[in-house]
Amino acid sequence: MKGSVHLKRALGALLPIAALAFSQPASAQTSTVPTETLIIPRLSLVNDGGLDFGDIVAGPTVSTVTVSPSNVVTSTGSATPLGNGTTPALFHGYGAYNQIVALWLSANQINLVRSGGGQTMLVNNFTVGSTPPTTLSTNPRNFRIGSLSGYFSFTVGATLRVGANQVPGSYNGSFAVNIEYY
Repeated sequence: MKGSVHLKRALGALLPIAALAFSQPASAQTSTVPTETLIIPRLSLVNDGGLDFGDIVAGPTVSTVTVSPSNVVTSTGSATPLGNGTTPALFHGYGAYNQIVALWLSANQINLVRSGGGQTMLVNNFTVGSTPPTTLSTNPRNFRIGSLSGYFSFTVGATLRVGANQVPGSYNGSFAVNIEYY
């Protein structure tokens, strides 16, 4: 509050100088900005962003592209990730400090399907951004909530299997992360 008062005073002192320097008619405009929030219920898990492998140029050999939980992109083979638009999936939960939660996947692998076609790419090797990063599978893994407020968030990365000369297009799919609070 105090900082904004000083800012208004400083701007007020500059306005007469600015008016002398720029003697153009005033014009007012309105710009709308989308605003949103996410209220996280206690003992829940909320997905707040999807896993995105970004744009990739397929090559003549079978390849992999991995997006880590910390959004580091690596690849093997001839596929070239262009590095734009990659993000790990983002999740939020809310329990109690020191509470144990179990996380697991509904399936260890999923298929991404090309929009407008039947071609697929396999996604597997899901990893949660814990310390240290931990593989997620259909077997529950226990974690302890370390935040005093009970709020926690984590990211999930995975590996995409790109076929040799994979057909260009947009590939989509989904995976499910399950949670149990103890």
